[in-house]
Amino acid sequence: LFVGDKGRLLAEGTAQRRIELMLHPRLSGRWNGVGFDGATNESRLDQVEFRTCLRAPLQFTNSAATLAHLEFPGHQANVLRSLNSSLRVTGCTFPTMAFDQAIEGLGIPAGGQMVIEGNVFGSTVGYADIVDFSGGTRPGPIPQFLNNVFLGGSDDGLDLDGTDAHIEGNVFMHFHKNNSNTSSSSAVATGRGSHGETCHLTLVRNVFFDNDHDMILKDFAEVSASHNTFVNSAIGSLAFSEPLRPGLSPAIS
Repeated sequence: LFVGDKGRLLAEGTAQRRIELMLHPRLSGRWNGVGFDGATNESRLDQVEFRTCLRAPLQFTNSAATLAHLEFPGHQANVLRSLNSSLRVTGCTFPTMAFDQAIEGLGIPAGGQMVIEGNVFGSTVGYADIVDFSGGTRPGPIPQFLNNVFLGGSDDGLDLDGTDAHIEGNVFMHFHKNNSNTSSSSAVATGRGSHGETCHLTLVRNVFFDNDHDMILKDFAEVSASHNTFVNSAIGSLAFSEPLRPGLSPAIS
């Protein structure tokens, strides 16, 4: 399914009568999900299940959408990809990934938003983060991660490169390195953007429990943290570098 050039998709079910998007039962194999390209009139998907997708069920390029109460039964690969798009994602359930990120994003358009709120994220297997996002710097729109639950992973929960972000009210638990890469594992990790941008993060009222590291702040990241709770960090709650990755710059705050 493709939505383009100022088009929009409205798929709004209810908790009692959810919408299912899938390959026709008479056909075998998997389908490629829904792609949005230039769909700047805001699409709305609510109470929808995506089944039997081969690729990411949701792919956005220069588009806008509100996504609520979505589920992806049986899907183990990347769920959502966003390129310069404006999205609000609330109340969704993301499955456990196999060597892939749940959400991949790059950039937010002027006047747009990237709000990830009240979702539950399953774990990961192998060298993969839960959310990998680059771009979005003040004074423009920045990604906001609000009141989500992250159930764990084998690399990072939020991997933010050259990104300013507001991170509030989330629960991050059980992030432990379980891959052969040189990357360390952390609930929140920073890095430089493709053009040397640094990260400026605000962390408020989050709970971090049973992670290798709660935060890896490198490449001159700046972080303002208040009223967070850090419990049972396996290696150390805060790291300023990754020992197996020499040459990376330390954080400055």
